[in-house]
Amino acid sequence: MKNLTILAVHDCRFVAMRAADPLLVIARVAGYDKAVFGLPEETWPLLFRAKDNVLVITSRLSGFVSGRFAPAGAWKTIWEYLLKQLGEGTALDLRWTPVIGPIYGPKDSLPADVETAALARVAEWYDRSRLLLSEERFAGIAGGDEDISDDTIDLPGENEPVGDGTYGVLEGYSSNIRYDGAQYKQRVPLRGDCNCESAMVLMLDWMVRKRERSRRIAENLLDYVYFRSNMHTGVRDDPNHPAFGLKAWGDGGWGDRKSLAGWLKRTYPDDEARGLIATMIAAACLKTDKWDSVMLKEILATHRLYGLLSFTTLEGAWDIPDLEKHGWRYYHDQPTFHTCTERDPYMWACFLWAYHHTGYKPLLETARLGIKLVMALRSERPWTDGGDFTRMILALAWLVRAEDTPEHRGFLKRATDYLLNLQQPCGAIREHNECRTRMDGCYPLKSNEAYGTDEASLIQENGDPVCDHLYCTGFAMLGLHEAAAVTGDPKLRDAADRLAKFQCRIQIRSERYPYLSGMWFRAFDYRMWEYWGSSADLGWGAWSIEAGWGQAWTPAILGLRALGVSIWDLTAKTKIKSQFEEVLRLMAMNDGGPYTE
Repeated sequence: MKNLTILAVHDCRFVAMRAADPLLVIARVAGYDKAVFGLPEETWPLLFRAKDNVLVITSRLSGFVSGRFAPAGAWKTIWEYLLKQLGEGTALDLRWTPVIGPIYGPKDSLPADVETAALARVAEWYDRSRLLLSEERFAGIAGGDEDISDDTIDLPGENEPVGDGTYGVLEGYSSNIRYDGAQYKQRVPLRGDCNCESAMVLMLDWMVRKRERSRRIAENLLDYVYFRSNMHTGVRDDPNHPAFGLKAWGDGGWGDRKSLAGWLKRTYPDDEARGLIATMIAAACLKTDKWDSVMLKEILATHRLYGLLSFTTLEGAWDIPDLEKHGWRYYHDQPTFHTCTERDPYMWACFLWAYHHTGYKPLLETARLGIKLVMALRSERPWTDGGDFTRMILALAWLVRAEDTPEHRGFLKRATDYLLNLQQPCGAIREHNECRTRMDGCYPLKSNEAYGTDEASLIQENGDPVCDHLYCTGFAMLGLHEAAAVTGDPKLRDAADRLAKFQCRIQIRSERYPYLSGMWFRAFDYRMWEYWGSSADLGWGAWSIEAGWGQAWTPAILGLRALGVSIWDLTAKTKIKSQFEEVLRLMAMNDGGPYTE
């Protein structure tokens, strides 16, 4: 094994000792599979030789299987070395079955129904995940009985009641793995995007398999977001307020639950947009118009906050106190432009969809200008990361739908060609990062000290063989699906097929941890064929799982593939135009100035 190789001993408990020349050390380091900045000043020996050639281990390394130590190949080398020392030089070939891992190997034959089976496993994962809140557990969170000071909560017991969507779904699982291998920290925020995206997956499962529980949970989740939660109430439901129509980042505002106050006061357009697209899909499946009015309010409310150059704020969000101080017109009149172009494309896609169904031309003009500025920027500077170009593909595909010109088709081809160049023979989309500043996105770490202090990339340098399921892969599936549908390009269809099959291969399988089995962790190394990456992100490390976000779009696209339809065509019969005049009248009740009661 090479010097400075990075290993993971989760939640490591050790006896603090000193050794002159240890074989393994415990330290906080930056890197993908190698400590690129060397070792920090503070290290602790994990394995060393003492007097008389005695091997000393300062932690329980025998738990490497149950404790999910990683990467597996490195621990195989270590344990073969240790056992060889104990066995007087006998060579060993150590093998074991991991307690959690991908369902198929890279060369395994796949069953004909692999895609619908993968969708079914995700739908049933929601039942097993313990993330669907029961009335009792929701009351504990809202009432202050649960400690959520760091936005996480302990995993409930396996016999506790499972919700049906009436009280929402929690965000997902933190990347923290306990010393015994359990992943016991759930992320508490009841995010608008995650609830809508979970509903989308379950509604598509109902369409494909006619599983009634999936439909019921999906409908309940969307009713929770739009009608029962605090995400659309209060000032957001007041036409005289500049926040009218906007959806909150997440639910909150219960008593003194100050730790969730930020979720309720803030709106991120990217999160809004993914929730909107998910709701479009679910509404089309159910053939209902009951969410049309709130969706259209959200689209038009967000549209008037976009600046003169068709971009959101530099922070990528709006807070209610700032909206009240400035009014919505202040943001509308700003010539804002930024290089972190992953924040706006999905909202531009929503504008294009709404324009197509209402004929309201300012929506087209805003989306078209923003897209043209991004494509001009990308002629001079590279795409920043996977979340950047993958989001643009959907916006570009829908721009072709809304306004089919040679220029717009050329834009789409440029973006999809970039994606195809990153696709690996196995189907994976390799993560690539060109971020120069924090404003560009999440760049690789620049020091050991930066580990675990902020959001971070899964890679340390371009070429690291990892795909990112939180920020890239699911969005790549979405973009390829819609781009292939509008162009008919066989290369895009082939790329979409290969990516879908790859995702089916690496779906999590675990008998020991059924609450994780059926989803995808954030990071997967396609060379080692193992869930692995630089787990430096403060909140969403390599082994994190989201109920929504990028992880939800993989099963959603599998569902759409099973139905043989694009989102654009699935939603073609929406009746949202019937709400347009009334919503426009309500939007006009606020003149855009500072808010006074």
